[in-house]
Amino acid sequence: MNTILHGNTLPVSELILMICRGTADDRAVTQLANLCIDMATGYLKYLESTGRRIRETDDKGEYYRIAADGIAELFTRDAKGQYLIWRRVFAGLVVHQALEHEWQSLLRRLV
Repeated sequence: MNTILHGNTLPVSELILMICRGTADDRAVTQLANLCIDMATGYLKYLESTGRRIRETDDKGEYYRIAADGIAELFTRDAKGQYLIWRRVFAGLVVHQALEHEWQSLLRRLV
């Protein structure tokens, strides 16, 4: 699971590290937010396929709106501009230099 950033392919771990370290630019944050929205949209579609009522209408765009609303809080910042939720959740992976699949797994659980 890689994402494109400035013409280069960056692993999810690099995007999250940039967020945690406070070095992510707007483009990196947008890339990670879009990835999270895609993951959440997929999960919402899965839930609906199992019989859960997710959307109020048949508008497919509603998945995107619900997913975006659901992950929005992950991208709130404190007064210093830091993304505290990301730092708290991923601190352990930063410390023990986790493998890429560990970053991806924790991101899926977070979303």
